[in-house]
Amino acid sequence: LYVNLLQCDDLVDTQFSEKLLDSGLSAVSKFKVAISEVKTHISKGRLQDAERSSEQLKELASTPTYEVELLLVRATLSTKKGELEQAGRYLEDAIKIAEKGGRDPEARKLKASALKQIGGNLNIRGQYDMSLKRLQESMAIYIEVGDKVGELGALSAIGYVYLDLKEDSRAESAFKQTLDFANANNDREALCNALLDLGNLYINSRETEKACEHVERALAI
Repeated sequence: LYVNLLQCDDLVDTQFSEKLLDSGLSAVSKFKVAISEVKTHISKGRLQDAERSSEQLKELASTPTYEVELLLVRATLSTKKGELEQAGRYLEDAIKIAEKGGRDPEARKLKASALKQIGGNLNIRGQYDMSLKRLQESMAIYIEVGDKVGELGALSAIGYVYLDLKEDSRAESAFKQTLDFANANNDREALCNALLDLGNLYINSRETEKACEHVERALAI
C-alpha cells in the first residue's frame, strides 16, 4: 500500500519509510519495499528521494541477486542524473556479480537485464557498435531462458540503436517483429509499445500519415 501511495506526489512520507524498514518485516519484504520505493521515486522524477532510499538499500542487499538489483537501480538513477559513465560502471559490476550465478535462470535474467541496460547506456553515449553487441547478447540470453518480454524489450532497444544510426529499414524490421508478437499473443501492452516505436520511426523519417496512424492506434489502446 505504501509503495502505491508513493505514486501520489503529495504522499511521500520519509518518516513512515524509515519506520517500515525498522519494523519486524522479513529482510526479503524490506528489500522489495525499499527497491520499489526507489523505482517509484525515479519514475516520478524525485531523484533526491531516490538517492536517499537507495542508500538505505545497501544494508538490505544481502544476496548476490539483491546486489545486482540494487546496482541496476543505481545505474538507472545515475542515468537520470546524467552521470552516464557512473551508470556504466554500476552495470559492469552487475554483470560480473550475475555471472557468478552460472546457468541459474534467475541469474541469467539479471545478467540479460544488465546487458540490456548497458546497451541503452552505450547508445546514449554514441557507442553504437558496442551498444548493439550488448543488446544482442542480452536478447540471446532472454531467448535461452524463455523470457519473451525481455526478448522484445531488447529487440526494441536494438531498433532504437538502428534509428540513431539512420538505418531506418533495420529499425522498422525490429519494431515490426515486436508488433507481430504482440498481435499473435493479443498482448495489449506490447502492442501499444510496438505501435509507439513505429510511430517514433515514422516521425523521424517524416512519414507523417504513417506516424499519426500508429500513434492514434496506440492511444486507442
